[in-house]
Amino acid sequence: MSVNDWVTLGLIAFGVFFMLVADIGLNRMPDLYTRMHATSKATTLGITSLLLAAAVHFGTPEAITRSLLVVLFFFITAPVGTHVLARAAYFRKIPRWRGTVLDELVGHYDPETHELESYEESVSEAGLQEHRHPAS
Repeated sequence: MSVNDWVTLGLIAFGVFFMLVADIGLNRMPDLYTRMHATSKATTLGITSLLLAAAVHFGTPEAITRSLLVVLFFFITAPVGTHVLARAAYFRKIPRWRGTVLDELVGHYDPETHELESYEESVSEAGLQEHRHPAS
């Protein structure tokens, strides 16, 4: 076997491993939100690795370009799709796992308009000007 075959095999094994991790996460996580988190991260790594394996295996400029374009497309659409689904689930009040300890959106968005207030708006309305943002 050539080095090219070994690299292709390694990328396929890496991709299949992360797709398996995504499947296990989908079946083991307790609620919709944690399932979406587990599957979106692992699936992105798995798909990327499998597409890079195809690019390495075929080695033509067309195959490499197509693989990289699909990877780029997936990197753009997967997080957006996951965010949209999670936001829709939150608005529909899909129950969270009872072990969830923090809901940062409570009291910060309007359920009628689905608008989220900024941190500065919430601080100024509460009159907490001396309160510092955790990131500062």
